Amino acid sequence: MKPPPLAQETLRRVLRMARFDGLGLVIVAGLAAPVSLMFGDLMGFMFSVLVVAGGLMELSGRTLLVRGDINGLRRLERSQLLVLTVIVVYCARQLFSFDLETTMGQLTPYSTTLGEFGVDLAPLLPLIRAYLPIGMYTLYGLVAFVTLLYQGGMVLYYRRRAAAVTEALKARLTPLIPPPVVPPQTGPRPEPEDLLT
Repeated sequence: MKPPPLAQETLRRVLRMARFDGLGLVIVAGLAAPVSLMFGDLMGFMFSVLVVAGGLMELSGRTLLVRGDINGLRRLERSQLLVLTVIVVYCARQLFSFDLETTMGQLTPYSTTLGEFGVDLAPLLPLIRAYLPIGMYTLYGLVAFVTLLYQGGMVLYYRRRAAAVTEALKARLTPLIPPPVVPPQTGPRPEPEDLLT
């Protein structure tokens, strides 16, 4: 059986994971924000900005840990809870606000544009009408489920390593050179009153 990793190694792994996950969130959500704006999706833009904030919070928690501050671990957990909440709320909003007729109406400009190039969407519209709701519910349901698994797992990952990270940080703060040994005093010990000036 493999022995558990040393506290310092656990700290290194937590720092690597926080950097990887935090940068990933910032990059992906940072790219999604302008795309949402291009399509006029202000809510999508706001949710993307909140996920970027969660990624930045995770990176700042990592920075606190590098500086020896154990509060960084709580910030790592909170960042994951923020991202989880934002994505699940966004998926729920998309599912509950989905309107088939509005979505089908939005296809009309594309149908006209494609018609100019000789592509007729008319035969596809019944299929789109039939399968679009299933696709929407599957997509957003899957995103919410994966987010619960991943971000929830990250919270547990950080929480289960709290003791080892705390131990590693305390070991870093402990001086490597022991304090000097003071030789015992010879002769009579002074009374407390004699020490007063």
